[in-house]
Amino acid sequence: MELKKNDIVKIITLIKVNYDNAYPDSDGESTKTLAEFWFKCLSKYPREIVFEAVESTIKHCQFTPRLADIIGEINKILISRAPSLDCLWEELNSALPKVFEVSRYLSYEQYAKWTDSELNKLYEALNPELKLFVPTRSSLIRLSEISGEQMQYERARFFKAMPELRKTYYDNLGQEQISTLLGAGDIVKRLSDKNQ
Repeated sequence: MELKKNDIVKIITLIKVNYDNAYPDSDGESTKTLAEFWFKCLSKYPREIVFEAVESTIKHCQFTPRLADIIGEINKILISRAPSLDCLWEELNSALPKVFEVSRYLSYEQYAKWTDSELNKLYEALNPELKLFVPTRSSLIRLSEISGEQMQYERARFFKAMPELRKTYYDNLGQEQISTLLGAGDIVKRLSDKNQ
């Protein structure tokens, strides 16, 4: 469900009720400006995720939560619903043999179109988070050529780099990417299952 402007007013009111002297405003103008800015920053996230983040933030913050606290909590929620790093590594490893097989035809001119098309399909089928670690089709091909001890090194590099890559990725997600990530229809079902 999409976040509305009146939802932001509810959130600010909820924070004011839970924290003494939170966002004092004698003329109402500051609250209006605050609500507009918060709406601008939070509107890309689904309503359910925002309210879940606000609730969690209020439960854990001793001092008045700020927008950054709520967005940080939203990112934690999004990451918690994403595949684990182990699952991502498995997905990458399962794609590598096919990439290796198809890439062997790169040097044959008569297979150029087919090879290009197949490699594009394989790369595009990867989870968007894997593309943070393997940013190009060429890097995917190079990774498919690695075996044994080198692959153990790549695995360690993957598990070391992915948390920071993932954090940056979630900080910069757009509304469409968030909807895709959460599976537009799945989110409401998961949240309703959780609340029952």
